[in-house]
Amino acid sequence: MATAKRATEPISLKPAVNPATGLVTVNVFDGSRQPMPQDKSILLTVHDGAQNQLFRDFVNGPSIQLELPFHNNFADNYSIIAFADGYEQAGFQPVPIGPNAPSELDLMLLPKNGTFHFAGARWTDVVAQKPLLGQIFAASVPGPASDAYSELMEDRPDRLACLLNITTALQQISLPQNSPLDYFKTFDLAALAADRIFGFADATLVDQVRLAAQHGEFDT
Repeated sequence: MATAKRATEPISLKPAVNPATGLVTVNVFDGSRQPMPQDKSILLTVHDGAQNQLFRDFVNGPSIQLELPFHNNFADNYSIIAFADGYEQAGFQPVPIGPNAPSELDLMLLPKNGTFHFAGARWTDVVAQKPLLGQIFAASVPGPASDAYSELMEDRPDRLACLLNITTALQQISLPQNSPLDYFKTFDLAALAADRIFGFADATLVDQVRLAAQHGEFDT
């Protein structure tokens, strides 16, 4: 059975002493990317890869350490789901474990009936804080970029949120040279969706991704 430790207890990221178990630290955040308050009860559910429920109970966040059985087979691909009152549940699968490789999982719980909040993501904020994104966006529209950005914010806030989230992630990926976003020329704003973006990039990006994969950064 899994055991959960409260966030107030020290969390060790050292390999599990018991070779028959593995450690997973679950970090729970709210929709503003802030850690959940410690006094907020979180319902945590854990299934192993064979769909056996090993843990389901309320715990205090924002970080919970789980010690789970290690089988050395498909059953080690766990699914972990978190829920809190007033929030949508969130989960992830597979969460692989091993006795010598502690895992860490970040989950974000969005508030129910939540709305988009762009107070810190106006066009002037983008130009000042994310100049590369601003340059690519400006090159993607025929007229004033500020007008196109404001129109997207008012009419399709879900698509703008997707653009901001994905481009932020792209800029945080380290390729052998630069980040993936550095190779983008324009975005296809007409094709934006709530879960994906499209654009035109320098073909060198393909070579950079292959090199990064060869270095073990990620899989192609």
